[in-house]
Amino acid sequence: MNDWTRRVLGAMTIAGGGIGISSTMPYMMVSSHVLDWLFCIGFIVLFSWGIWCGIQLLEKQPNAARANFKFWLIQVPVFNTPVLGYFFGSGAYLSVWVGLGNISYGYNAMLGSGFQYSFMNDSFPTLVGVNILALLMSFWFYRKAYGADVSS
Repeated sequence: MNDWTRRVLGAMTIAGGGIGISSTMPYMMVSSHVLDWLFCIGFIVLFSWGIWCGIQLLEKQPNAARANFKFWLIQVPVFNTPVLGYFFGSGAYLSVWVGLGNISYGYNAMLGSGFQYSFMNDSFPTLVGVNILALLMSFWFYRKAYGADVSS
């Protein structure tokens, strides 16, 4: 991995984690439910892991590509059902989805971070989707970590 790519991706991952943590905190301050707090703490842990992964890239650590592969991979799924919903994007995202209840579709793109969760909430529409940017980044980091580009 060349230095320019390593620096840009490391900075994006670190910034995404910082933005994610800072966007989670206000929500926690107004929430009165323990379950909301637990979900927010979980997302804060994920954003913190992103900061760590970005630092690994900047410091040229040997397992940085593997850690970043896993970090971007957890950002790939987007889904929502009456039982459980999940979206996590850190640094940047381009998500597309299909609604299953009334056959709809949509997308969301941002340079930044975001998260969404639901638990036992039937007011959200049922949908499945994918974060295309995270999928591409996962493939790229997988190739760097396990594929033909291991030595670079």
